[in-house]
Amino acid sequence: MNQKNLVNDYVVRMFPFQNATPMEIRQVFREIVATEGGRSEVVLDPEKKQNYLWVVAPKFQIPYIEAALKELDEPWLKDNIDGSLKAYYRAKFRSIGN
Repeated sequence: MNQKNLVNDYVVRMFPFQNATPMEIRQVFREIVATEGGRSEVVLDPEKKQNYLWVVAPKFQIPYIEAALKELDEPWLKDNIDGSLKAYYRAKFRSIGN
């Protein structure tokens, strides 16, 4: 059991994604902040259609997280994966209506 949550000074920050699909890099930030007892999630602003990285982490980690996000937030890092899946199944032995 670690007691980092008792000694770290946690802050909350939101960083905008400019280019990358959040699905591609969110796990990296989750693991980074979890090492110090923090948490990280992706938030979607439905009005602006803008993605943000929401972080609860120790104050000393924030500059590193911001720098890493700037380096990883590249246009080529898009896979158009938003967590949904579209699939087509062609029924062979039964009516597709059923």
